[in-house]
Amino acid sequence: MRLQAGLVGGVLLLGTIASAYGQTFPGTIAWQDTLQVGTTRVFVLRPFMLRRTVQVWLDNRSLDTTAYRLDAVQGVLVLADSVQGKRLVVAYRTLPLAVSPVYQHYQARRLPPPPDRSDAPARTVPPAPATPSVASLRPRGRITRGIVTGNRQDLSVASALQLELSGEVADGVTLEALLSDANVPLSPEGTTQRLREFDRVFVRLQTRNGQVQLGDYDLKLAPGALYEVQRKLQGALLTVQWPGTGLVRRLRIHASGAVSKGTYRRQVIVPVEGMQGPYRLTGAAGEPFVLVLPGSERVYLDGRLLDRGTDYVMDYATGELTFTARHLITAERRISVEFEYTTGAGTRSLLASQAQLELGRRRTVAFLEVAALREADGRRFGEIFGLTRADSLALRQAGDGLAVRSGAERVPFDPEAPYVLYTREVRTLPDGSTDTVYVALSSTPPPGTPVYRVTFSRVGPGRGRYVRAGQNVNGIVYVYRGPGQGDYEPVRLLPAPVLHELVGLRARLQPRPGWTLGGEWARSRYDANRLSSLDASDDRAGAYRLFLQIDSVALPVGWLAATLQRQHLGANFAAFSRLQPVEFARRWNLGVRDLAESKGVFVQSVAEITDEARLDWQAGQIIWASLELGQMHRPGQFRGVRQAFRMMLGREARTHFRYHLEKIRSRHEAAREQGHWLRQEGRLAVPLGAGLTSYLEGWHEDRRQRALTSDSLRAGSLAYLEVRPGLLWQHSSWHADLSIGWRREEEVWRGQRLLSGRIWTLQGRLQYAPGPRFRTTAALGYRRRRTPPRFAEQFPQDQTLAVQWNGFFRSRRQLLRLNWRYRVQSERAPVLQEVYVRTGPEFGQYVWEDFNGDGVPQVDEFVPETLPDEGIYERVLVPSDSLTSATAIEVQMQWELLPGRRWEVLRPLTLRTTVELRDRTRDPALRRLLLLDPAHLLRPDATLDGRLRLIQDVYLWRGHSARSITLSMVAVRALAHRATGREERRMVQGRLQVRFRVTRQWEVGLEAEVQRDRQFSEGLRGRTYRLHRSRLRVALTRRLLRGRASGALVIGRGQTQPQALRLWTIRMPLEAEQARPGIGRIRLRLDPAYVWQQGTGGGLAGYLLAEGLTAGWNVTWGVELERTLSDNLELTFGYHGRLRAAAPFRHTLRVELSAVF
Repeated sequence: MRLQAGLVGGVLLLGTIASAYGQTFPGTIAWQDTLQVGTTRVFVLRPFMLRRTVQVWLDNRSLDTTAYRLDAVQGVLVLADSVQGKRLVVAYRTLPLAVSPVYQHYQARRLPPPPDRSDAPARTVPPAPATPSVASLRPRGRITRGIVTGNRQDLSVASALQLELSGEVADGVTLEALLSDANVPLSPEGTTQRLREFDRVFVRLQTRNGQVQLGDYDLKLAPGALYEVQRKLQGALLTVQWPGTGLVRRLRIHASGAVSKGTYRRQVIVPVEGMQGPYRLTGAAGEPFVLVLPGSERVYLDGRLLDRGTDYVMDYATGELTFTARHLITAERRISVEFEYTTGAGTRSLLASQAQLELGRRRTVAFLEVAALREADGRRFGEIFGLTRADSLALRQAGDGLAVRSGAERVPFDPEAPYVLYTREVRTLPDGSTDTVYVALSSTPPPGTPVYRVTFSRVGPGRGRYVRAGQNVNGIVYVYRGPGQGDYEPVRLLPAPVLHELVGLRARLQPRPGWTLGGEWARSRYDANRLSSLDASDDRAGAYRLFLQIDSVALPVGWLAATLQRQHLGANFAAFSRLQPVEFARRWNLGVRDLAESKGVFVQSVAEITDEARLDWQAGQIIWASLELGQMHRPGQFRGVRQAFRMMLGREARTHFRYHLEKIRSRHEAAREQGHWLRQEGRLAVPLGAGLTSYLEGWHEDRRQRALTSDSLRAGSLAYLEVRPGLLWQHSSWHADLSIGWRREEEVWRGQRLLSGRIWTLQGRLQYAPGPRFRTTAALGYRRRRTPPRFAEQFPQDQTLAVQWNGFFRSRRQLLRLNWRYRVQSERAPVLQEVYVRTGPEFGQYVWEDFNGDGVPQVDEFVPETLPDEGIYERVLVPSDSLTSATAIEVQMQWELLPGRRWEVLRPLTLRTTVELRDRTRDPALRRLLLLDPAHLLRPDATLDGRLRLIQDVYLWRGHSARSITLSMVAVRALAHRATGREERRMVQGRLQVRFRVTRQWEVGLEAEVQRDRQFSEGLRGRTYRLHRSRLRVALTRRLLRGRASGALVIGRGQTQPQALRLWTIRMPLEAEQARPGIGRIRLRLDPAYVWQQGTGGGLAGYLLAEGLTAGWNVTWGVELERTLSDNLELTFGYHGRLRAAAPFRHTLRVELSAVF
């Protein structure tokens, strides 16, 4: 008899040793995840993966296990830094862990012997009370605790928790829980941050009348109300609902108390003509590097909400937004993004409560809602942000304004500190004055020299004295340029604790069906600095909203609906969410685009009154019309009157016509101007039969802004006319859309509106899937602009391009398999700076080797780890502040030929060719780039970041159990402009692998490899070298009953230039593995080696050539043990070491104990 936890533990143990026996697991779940590779190389997948089923492709190229590290239990995949690409696909299977209820033998209870008197009266024995079954609560998961240590790193605690609970804990009460401590380290600007959004951690108890949830949850309170709030929180959420009786139909109460996971922000992006992206999201205080909470963003383009993946791609680690080829981004587009972000630790908590009451007997007659919200920073605010008494005093004196302090802090010298160290010196400027300057350390300072950790804040172009510069020192370095010649200052913007409170009331009355009368009232208090009593007079404000809605009134012809609404927002009213429409500025002619942004809260700067009315009329299913009237008034500043008319004739699937007319008149007292804006939009579609539909679309705008005292036009007075005919073809296997647009624009020039450009646009989309053997999708966008010379500086870009084409093909008998991806688009590319951040052994892949002995880490001194758990650094590419216009080209093609499908004699042969090209170039020859002209690709004077990789694989008896031959040829050429200068690499590699099973137990293997690698770096001397290497490996493997044993002889030879170093290496790696079902697995490894060295030096090139070995004897060993202690306890032990003749002894230790449920 075993309990449920024991059953799950047995299943997990089988999954652990599956790789040794090749067992299959029926009932497992298959997954395939498609991921975008950004600055982070750590990806959280699903837990309890079967390691043998994992397949990884990067840009349609299969990766072996040397290209990534996998934690199968937690489901975390760490991509090696040596592999580069964009699109990662991971296919795998996981254990279902849907264990059936516990089954156990029935134990009959012995009854007492019957009494001897046979004439005793019979008694009725009452049934025993039912015992609630523990089988209704189903635990699934694993808890792991352990330590990781070594003589080169501090002891760290290894912790892993992935536990799921679900089931009924009492009559009518269900429990659902997901507990996890899986963290993904991300490192913008050199500081380690942890992203917990990939796993939702919560505990939920649910009954018929409500639920309580602890942990992570999304709070969505009062959508559309003045006190609406949407946040991602960590805390507690209580929902209680009572079914009504009599007049009370329903009563519902919500209560929430939590810590905000991020700061809410709305950012307006001013697009650049012809640039699809990336556009960077920043913090409310101008922080250039923010961590966007995944799934929190809402991206609007021209007022329309976009879909992630289809319309845009978001890199959450860097906060960069890039649009796909579906939408051409031009200067007149309007982009706004609402998102939540975090830059580090936070203390802000949010309390919310809401009560809803519905009254009525047969239908809801009245509705009443009351809500209260409070968001504030906690008492530990100063402690978490490291505020001193002087900082608190500066905040008290600043009121609602900004407070700053010196960003320099004296610290002890530590060469492996996770930040750049500076010294301080006094310099004499050209005008004779002096200035105190901070200089980054490039070597170990003399004893007693003051060393500082300096925080720099961006103050804007030409307002600072420092700039970011690329140097060989590890980290982001700021260099002094002089007053007014930089963007940064060594100051720290002091964060101020915030208090935001809001109470609201909402009521609706329905005297008759279809008629609704309602209103809202809200009162807010917003204190931007709780430490200061200054500027407190404007903290409180109110708002209200009244409306009347008539759903439908029958007329002799058709139906009529009406809506009347008045909204008043008091000056300084602070809301948690956006109250106005996305296109509010255009709606009332406040501006061409809405430039209003929020810094965590929406504060109404001035009082505002809006009155609006709308009438809708519909006759049948083919005629619909709408009329809108409204006015918006800001006393003493602005008044606008708006009229709009919409209509539609026909049906969508048939001939139809849509038209929209909008007219706005405005008077802006503060700007001393008046405006008139006329906008029109229409579409006519006519089906032609056979799935074809022709359409004609048109847009027209005429905006005239004049001064109140003159008749001359002001800036912002624009006009355009755009006409776009198109053809749509829809079929069972086809979906094609092609349109050609013509546009004429006018802008203001010296008080007059003149022609500013003529534009031709070609757009198309294609989807073709005739069957399972062929599928392709394509998107095309091309825009050509002709600009008069007077506007050439305003519109420097004359071409915009976005092309994407991908698909696959399989021949009838699978003779040929072809996959391709082609993408070309205009982008903005940053200059990347290479930084190594200390993250610990859990995710670290690099170690620091002080090659030059100066005691300060340089970028070219970080090398890949040679022992498991030895690396404590992670490589991160940090983008620069400025972006450069470029054309991004990406080509990926792979074809696989199996001639044996047609000719039997060639059945053992398989050919696979892979071509990968990536180039971000400033070459203006767009047509040549589209045609992939080699003369315009990977040019040192134009390429910002590019790589060409060619792979040719030849397989004989691929997948055969007894024999196989593999021949691989790889050629790589890479170019990059980094912050330290230009880098170039050329590498050619050939490899031959032969495997032959001599007998049932014995197998012989042969591997030969030749590599030539040449690398050049302008700023990093250690990365300029030429490396030639060859290696021969002969291995003998014996299969055992429950494992295997192998030994090999490896002979290697290599040389480097210009260091003139030659190495000869002999290695004899020995390895043994034994596994027993239900008990565990042990693996032993011993790798003695001897290295002959001729010449001196070497540095990074010598380290790579010798694979971390030094001249003389080297011994590397390892012991890995997985042991089942009981039904649900497992022990994992790993000890690895390296002994080198000319280097210190290194070893690492990992011990983990796991409880499996």
